[in-house]
Amino acid sequence: MDTDFSRLLSRVCLHCHFTLVEQVDKTASLYSHSIQDHHVCLLVKSGTSSGQLSIEGKSNCQLLLSNLLAEIKQLLSPRETT
Repeated sequence: MDTDFSRLLSRVCLHCHFTLVEQVDKTASLYSHSIQDHHVCLLVKSGTSSGQLSIEGKSNCQLLLSNLLAEIKQLLSPRETT
C-alpha cells in the first residue's frame, strides 16, 4: 500500500468524519452520515501521475455532498506560507 495515499485517506477520515470501508491499492471507498441522517459515499482514486487524485461522491443530500467535496479540496490543497 502507498503510505502517502493511506495518509491522505486518514486525513480525510479524521477531519471530515468518514469511515474507510475498503481500500484496494490506490482506490478507496469512504462512508459517512450526518446527524440529520444524510448518507455520503466517496470513491477516492489516486492516479499514476504525480499528485493526481479523483474523488467521486454520492449522497441523498446534494448540498451536503458539494460542501464536503469543497472542504476536502481545501483540506488537501497545498498550503501557502506567508
